Amino acid sequence: MIEEDEKKKIKDQWQEQYDETNEYGIDPQDYETEEDYARVVRKVRYRWREKYKWNFESETDPEQYETEEDYLLAREEELNSEEW
Repeated sequence: MIEEDEKKKIKDQWQEQYDETNEYGIDPQDYETEEDYARVVRKVRYRWREKYKWNFESETDPEQYETEEDYLLAREEELNSEEW
């Protein structure tokens, strides 16, 4: 019983941590382990980065950003600075 309670406490802790920093709209409550959740987040991050990776018109590197939103904001700033 103690082992089960400890496992639940650990699960609740990592789920709460990701609930607070959920950048991709993926619900950690849908995953049994932190590793499963992290794997899905990595896949999502990989997909959006690949979408912009081959944009040779931009000097903004998608690998430098954690979220697509952050990348697009940086890209917008880059475009605005080019207009000047």
